Amino acid sequence: MARLRPDDPQRLGTYYVIKRLGEGGQGVVFLARDLAGTSVAIKLLHADLTATARRHFTHEVGAARKVAKFCTAQVLAADVEGGRPYIVSEYVPGPSLAHEVDDIGPLRGGVLDRLAIGTATALVAIHQAGIVHRDLKPANVILGPDGPRVIDFGLARALDATVTDGRATAGTPAYMSPEQFTGKGISRATDVFAWAATIAYASTGSPVFGSGTLAVLMYRVLHDEPSLDGVPSHLRGLILRCLAKEPAQRPTAQRVLTELLGMEADSTPSELPAAVLTQGVVRADARRRPRATPLVRRISLTAIAASIAATAAVGYAAAGRTTEHPQPPRTPAPSTTLSTSAEERPPDTTIEVPGPTSTVTVTTTPEPDIIWPPANPPVSPTPTLPETTPTPTPTASPTETPSETPKAKVRVSERPFGPSSPSDGNGGS
Repeated sequence: MARLRPDDPQRLGTYYVIKRLGEGGQGVVFLARDLAGTSVAIKLLHADLTATARRHFTHEVGAARKVAKFCTAQVLAADVEGGRPYIVSEYVPGPSLAHEVDDIGPLRGGVLDRLAIGTATALVAIHQAGIVHRDLKPANVILGPDGPRVIDFGLARALDATVTDGRATAGTPAYMSPEQFTGKGISRATDVFAWAATIAYASTGSPVFGSGTLAVLMYRVLHDEPSLDGVPSHLRGLILRCLAKEPAQRPTAQRVLTELLGMEADSTPSELPAAVLTQGVVRADARRRPRATPLVRRISLTAIAASIAATAAVGYAAAGRTTEHPQPPRTPAPSTTLSTSAEERPPDTTIEVPGPTSTVTVTTTPEPDIIWPPANPPVSPTPTLPETTPTPTPTASPTETPSETPKAKVRVSERPFGPSSPSDGNGGS
């Protein structure tokens, strides 16, 4: 974050501007608060939009509000009437993927897999809302406390004042598809290309077509094969297909998600649920085929989101990636709230694993009212099995007492979630 500059606005609509979160080619992102004290992110656009662009902007904002909340920064409001339009969205604390890789290095193992699944889930939700992102890149992926969030979807189209037939060329060169350079038209396949380039960057730390001038990058994207050295083998084939020169040869975002989840080959996009806004986990009924045919499975996006939120604590916070192998954290109810009351927060649980003839004893210790999870979680006293005194009888023979076995405790990461660098928050460009 950075302090406000003299020419920065002090107030936008009903929101009081606090600090700068970032600045990019589209505009400046501010941290602001509403009258109730709720933090939001406001992107104040550079462009003085034409009437056509304003109509596109209004349409995209309306569609963005329909996107599932769990995988994006929820759009709260927008103003397209002023001299400089702005869009208000949920504030998501955390570094962008670009800053994470630059500061700490490429992602590995389960952290990378969860990122791939989380961003693919977001892309499916965005496409189901009728939006094409057009500018998916590491700077537009925020690693929030509950998983990755994709931001700034649809703004590239709204900011191109020349858009009349969907042939906009807006984008970031290192992550643009061939059709964006040639003007053959933008489609959902364009986002799939950018997703693959983004995940490859996350796993290697380098763009798949290198760096250079616009002309150099354009030639490489149109004619060269992507460099996937360092991409894990289980992702390389999928990413390569997503980077196909021809849009028709790329899998859909739904197909990408299906393969990432290890689903059966006969799961088709038409079998995916259309409703992505349903709260809670919805279980879809599977149709059973003859025994020789695998079961057709359906994907519930909300179920995927709950799974991502449950495992995000292991890998998304910048300070949380260590060489240790902690147990997965407990699964909270999906929520965008960063803190809860002591009554709502799940207690810290210590579990003893005794010998085969003993009884498992579980004790819980409520936590104080602090941000979850705490930076230094309290250590609960190790519970012990209650002592029992056998009732002596004249004829009773001694009973052998089993020896106590080592106790294993389930621990959560001791590092806090949330921002880890000055550029934290949804300050994508």
